[in-house]
Amino acid sequence: RNRVDKSVRCVVAFYPTRYDVEAIGRQMRVPTCCVYAANDTLPGARKADAERLYEAFRANEDLFDFMVQIFDNTTHGFVHQSARDWTNDLQEEDQKAEKAYLISTSFLEFWLPVREYREDTDHPIMSPSDALSEELERFVRSEMTDEDQEVLG
Repeated sequence: RNRVDKSVRCVVAFYPTRYDVEAIGRQMRVPTCCVYAANDTLPGARKADAERLYEAFRANEDLFDFMVQIFDNTTHGFVHQSARDWTNDLQEEDQKAEKAYLISTSFLEFWLPVREYREDTDHPIMSPSDALSEELERFVRSEMTDEDQEVLG
């Protein structure tokens, strides 16, 4: 699996509900980021569904990069921001929503980087660097519980 292929033109980042875990796990072919609430009760969005999807992604040889992130002590819809003032102190679920947003957008930006062009050529300068990918992985792992780390490797 080539985890540094920058020719990718499509990426998926989603907060799944009501889908066929096996079908998605088997058919996905592009880098995929999934965010889950640990206490979600909707079919397809439960922690057990996240664990099953992770295993299906691992078995899918055509899927060369994915992330399945489970946020402890969260319920369905935690990632949806309301119109409240984000300058106030954030509650625990709000903080996790902010982290979910950061993880998802960072994943998208890694795989679909902004291309800058040198003035003297038509060749793009790719960004972000592999160092950012390593930093993102350290951040994600720091947010995981020991149990999540065991499940997700």
